[in-house]
Amino acid sequence: MPEERLVPGTLPLSPIEGTVGGRRAMLLQPDAGYFDFIQPFHIAFDRQGTLLQLGPSLQKLAPGLTVGSPVQGHLLFVGDTGLVSLNDVCRPQPYPVTVRVIPGNFALTGQVFPTAVSDAFVFLGTLLLANIDDARKAGIMLADLPPYFPYLEMLTLLDTRTAALADARMLAASLDARRIELQSANAAMARTMATLRSTEAKLRAQQAATQAFQATLEKSSAELLEANRKLEESSRQKDEFLAFLSHELRTPLAGILSVAELLCAQIVGPLNPRQMTYLQKVHERGVYIKSLIDDLLDFAKLDKGKITLEISTFGAGDLAREAFHIVSEAAQRRKHEALLEVPEEPVAIRGEPRRLKQVLVNLLDNAIKYTPEGGKIGLRVTRVDNEIEFCVWDTGVGIPVEHQSRIFEAFHRIENPKASNPSGVGLGLALVQRIVGLHGGKVELTSEAGRGSQFRFRLPMVLPASADAPALRVLLAGLDVDWVDPLTTRFRHEGWSVASATTIEELLAAPESFHPDLIVVGLEFSGTSGCIAVKKLRESGVEVPILGVSMKASNEIRQQCIDAGMDDVFGKPFRVDDLMSAVSSLMAHSFQF
Repeated sequence: MPEERLVPGTLPLSPIEGTVGGRRAMLLQPDAGYFDFIQPFHIAFDRQGTLLQLGPSLQKLAPGLTVGSPVQGHLLFVGDTGLVSLNDVCRPQPYPVTVRVIPGNFALTGQVFPTAVSDAFVFLGTLLLANIDDARKAGIMLADLPPYFPYLEMLTLLDTRTAALADARMLAASLDARRIELQSANAAMARTMATLRSTEAKLRAQQAATQAFQATLEKSSAELLEANRKLEESSRQKDEFLAFLSHELRTPLAGILSVAELLCAQIVGPLNPRQMTYLQKVHERGVYIKSLIDDLLDFAKLDKGKITLEISTFGAGDLAREAFHIVSEAAQRRKHEALLEVPEEPVAIRGEPRRLKQVLVNLLDNAIKYTPEGGKIGLRVTRVDNEIEFCVWDTGVGIPVEHQSRIFEAFHRIENPKASNPSGVGLGLALVQRIVGLHGGKVELTSEAGRGSQFRFRLPMVLPASADAPALRVLLAGLDVDWVDPLTTRFRHEGWSVASATTIEELLAAPESFHPDLIVVGLEFSGTSGCIAVKKLRESGVEVPILGVSMKASNEIRQQCIDAGMDDVFGKPFRVDDLMSAVSSLMAHSFQF
């Protein structure tokens, strides 16, 4: 080993055998123990990335490097696993790296050492050049190098660039590509953030709109509650008014009509012609006012569903004759030709005769009133398959097309100067349609202005019973014994076949085994609720009418039963006649007579 006399700018070297770029080579590296001196290939820097000192030969190889310049952008550190950061090489122990100098056509291989100065580190390494031409291109002449650098000539034996230099260049290209990717990602992130901000603004606007809509909804709900309260109050006042009509008007009106009839009969004394005429007008107007009051009361009851039909079987021809007889005198006063056509053979229907007579009289009165004197009116009863059709017709003024869609609405009136006595409140045809609807029918209109009108409706005909005709079947399910016996007796008296079920299994099996036409169910069914049992029947496809019988029949319980599929509910105790009337009405609606 030479004498330990050191000259500034020189560095004792020791030969070692190593590998450069996959090729075996002889390298010379500084001897250990001399790192405290300024050496030709060393780089000092701090942890913040600032260059503190450069060796003189390195200054010639890379004139762009100056003290105070940032390490970033000028030096790339490559370790065993690839590119490493400045923080990775700033360690308390020596760290082997290859340094790629940018710009430059060379690299340094060596180690980074910590120094006695806090946060300062020094790199000491060996120059890697592919050949001597690279040194000359870098502006370095061999004569410019300090002594003890024969290893530079040995490196000229390498034919290709070293693997470290190639890796560094590849890493630089990879960094450039990564930089472009990061720029693209940053641009995409900026667009995403802009979209998110736009979406956030839209969500805020939607939230504000939702809050405004909720406020409007709450206001509308309050207004609706107030409107419902007013409707309830109006309904209460209407009921009071109807009660007033029923008691305060009908009672004295009945007395007026009685007195007028007594005077017209001249029981209390004779009348001259003028007195008779005046009394007849009083009686006629009294009858008219009574009919208006009756229409109002009937419509109110129908509107609230308080009318229960008293169903019976009767002849269609007899019904038509009675109604025709009632209006015959009025038709004669108008000098109308009145025609009645009924089937020669007796035909029977089921319904309430009084209400159906009211329908026919109402239609005939309109025909007489809206037909000019000397016209024709008529009532025709015909059989169509298994139905009976009633048709009231006239040759009067007819109904304009624009009024025909509303003719059955309550209080809808058509003013016609050609009509006789065209006054009224517009309830007649509304009552007609609702009463016929309760019987399972529908009134249809055919009319042409100036050529008359036809009002027709159909009702099921009662077919003659044959010896082998099956009786209607009723199933009594889940009822107390106290009710089973009287209901069984009454149904059998009406010609029904009766069966009973005491368990839900028997009830659910009855549609297949007994085929009932009607089911009466007790709500306190053994083992389950009657509503649940009825719901299962409906879900299985049973469509026959079902009546419920309950210990209580409050509005809440009634609604639960209707929702489950029952047609009506009776609270105990009830009259058997009332239940049978409901049965008749239900069977009329289901066309099973």
